[in-house]
Amino acid sequence: MAREMTTLQFNTVIESLELTVVGTAEYVGLSPRQLQRIAAGSPVPGPVAKLLRLVDNGKVKLKDLKEA
Repeated sequence: MAREMTTLQFNTVIESLELTVVGTAEYVGLSPRQLQRIAAGSPVPGPVAKLLRLVDNGKVKLKDLKEA
């Protein structure tokens, strides 16, 4: 089971990856509006949290997500 990700952790990860909320939406397959809701405090879906952690830890490359 994926660990929960807080709004602060979500925002910190996308900032560390030098992405915008809209840019992040392109990589995780959600609408920009949904990512805006998450950035504002809605719960982070488990698969999104897991994917962002993998990218943040260097186990998955952003360019590979774009190609998938």
